[in-house]
Amino acid sequence: MANRKRVAVLGGGVGALSAVYALTHDPKWQEQFEITVYQLGWRLGGKGATGREAQFGQRVIEHGLHLWFGFYENAFSMIRDVYRELDRPQTAPLATWEQAFLPHNQYSMAQRFKHEWVSWNIPLPSNPEKPGEGHPFPSLWDYVVEVIEVLAKVFRGGAGRVAGGIAALQAEAFHVVLTEALKLARLAKLPGADPREATGGAGHPLLAEVLRQARRLAHHHFAPQVDAELEVYRAWITFDALSTALIGFLADDLLFRGLDAINHENFNGWMARHGCSQLTLESCLIQTAYDSSFALVGGNRADMEAGTILRGALRMFLMFKGSVSWRFAAGTGDTIFAPAYLALKKRGVNFKFFHEVTGLVTPPSGPMELTEIHLTEQAHLAVDAYDPLIDVNGLPCWPLEPRYAQLVEGDALKQQGIDLESYWTPWKGGTPKVLKKGQDFDLVICGMSLEPLRMMGQGLAARHPPLQAMFDALQTTRTQAFQLWMAPKLADLGWPAGSVLLSTFGEPLDTWADMSLVLPAEDWPVGAVPQTLGYFCGAMTAGPNDLPPRDQTDFPAKQDALAKQEALAFINEKLRWLWPAAFSGHDFRWDLLVDLQKQHGPARFESQFWRANIDPSERYVLSVVGSSKYRLRSDQTGFTNLYFAGDFTDNGINAGCMEAAVISGFQVSRALTGWPKQIPGEGGGLI
Repeated sequence: MANRKRVAVLGGGVGALSAVYALTHDPKWQEQFEITVYQLGWRLGGKGATGREAQFGQRVIEHGLHLWFGFYENAFSMIRDVYRELDRPQTAPLATWEQAFLPHNQYSMAQRFKHEWVSWNIPLPSNPEKPGEGHPFPSLWDYVVEVIEVLAKVFRGGAGRVAGGIAALQAEAFHVVLTEALKLARLAKLPGADPREATGGAGHPLLAEVLRQARRLAHHHFAPQVDAELEVYRAWITFDALSTALIGFLADDLLFRGLDAINHENFNGWMARHGCSQLTLESCLIQTAYDSSFALVGGNRADMEAGTILRGALRMFLMFKGSVSWRFAAGTGDTIFAPAYLALKKRGVNFKFFHEVTGLVTPPSGPMELTEIHLTEQAHLAVDAYDPLIDVNGLPCWPLEPRYAQLVEGDALKQQGIDLESYWTPWKGGTPKVLKKGQDFDLVICGMSLEPLRMMGQGLAARHPPLQAMFDALQTTRTQAFQLWMAPKLADLGWPAGSVLLSTFGEPLDTWADMSLVLPAEDWPVGAVPQTLGYFCGAMTAGPNDLPPRDQTDFPAKQDALAKQEALAFINEKLRWLWPAAFSGHDFRWDLLVDLQKQHGPARFESQFWRANIDPSERYVLSVVGSSKYRLRSDQTGFTNLYFAGDFTDNGINAGCMEAAVISGFQVSRALTGWPKQIPGEGGGLI
């Protein structure tokens, strides 16, 4: 035990916790390590942290909309392990991961057609596999064949809406061409076949040209009705988008060069280069790729790497297990981070809440290592060990505020309304601390997000130019969200399409999700139970995007006011299309909001929730054109005792999501212990 390495983990987001989970996977881990997690404030989760608001029915308060996709192989393998270890009683809420994660087999978008908003709800097939089981994915060329088969299906569906002899002749020619494309693609996937040789050589010119011909025929077939018939319009933009992406994939030889070979291009520019029509480029099919990643630089310019988007789309729609997406039966914190905390604590991991990292120190010369960690102990415990969780109907949950009774300064923090998670907090009651290498830590896992690392890592970057290059290349953005608790059921609000996750609904709040499935996990008083819960989110475009100095303590209130303004504008100007029955004429029916304070008119909105995600740790990491090549792998920090765990690293996804952070955390563990040997999806390809 004397030779154990002391590991300081900075931050408690999914990247940090996945690293700790993997390091402690071996039952004998304590023979190698002593692990302590230092966490700002009172809860874990980072951008995925949630809190229960006691005065409003223990309702779930989120940073925004969170879900997992069916290709999250590493995240699901971890969470399934966590639930298995917790071994909750069968009668307990969220006793198993299957109860906690609920499949959603529909992809929905909003689109302007004939000057009106229309929803496009696309049912997607499920499959019998379960995410996290580790079964291998098919080969990449299998997906090439699958996309061509989808093109044929799309054409058949759209062609049925187009009549006339010329159209029939075009349809016949189309089927001849597409049959030839399928023949070539299937020949190339035979055992031992060389895809290049079977399809014309480098760039697959024969197959690519056949697909171009199919696209030309499809365009001529659909063009006469594309402006008049919604289904024909959808058939064309779907065919155009899929065929163009496939043509570009083949023509740029990405099967052999890798998807990162086109990351110097913006996705919409890459699609345009390969012949995508302007109609499709302006459609929801292209916009959804940007909206789902908050990819608006400066709040209005769509900017994301072509290869990163293409990889994400292929994984999302062709590599999912069970369902394309999985929603949480309670808050993100209740479903993921509370179980992870309980499992890791049970394993023997130490957690120190109320510890804010303020500095990372390395000497200007000499060994490349981290020598000091500067922290502020924000508040002092009045108990032996802080218990962060509360019970909500039998489910361990994170509260929206610290458990003040356990803190020496609890009364002062509560009375002053101090937010210990805010970078601009006016609180001065903390105590500076310094952790020293060899005395307090041997190894450091930095699980903080990019912005706090960039702010505190200038001394590190001065000694390691690749780190400075990463800091210079990567960009972040603010996001915003609001939540509405409504008295009527969703159908009674006028939405006809059932529970939905809908994107591309105009900027800045472009995404809406029905999260009514969370309501049974809340605890509203009898007679005031909401029937519908709506989450709305998007990139934040109003106000400055920079980070002012810490002494500007009024900055959060100003940004909060902007987020409230955006939320009210959305309700008054756009919500009518989603929930027409929630309006009387042009006026929103404020009385339909559930308000335990029983206010009147627009004042009832004060009882709802809105949030500006502005803190350094909350800002979303973008994948702007040409940035991925500057990302560093978790073990490429340049310092012998420092590792990064977060979605800003080079992790094979290179976009902001929990699976990217989990992969990064697993890479830390592999560098230190050799486990896990294989991390699905970490390479630049798809598997």
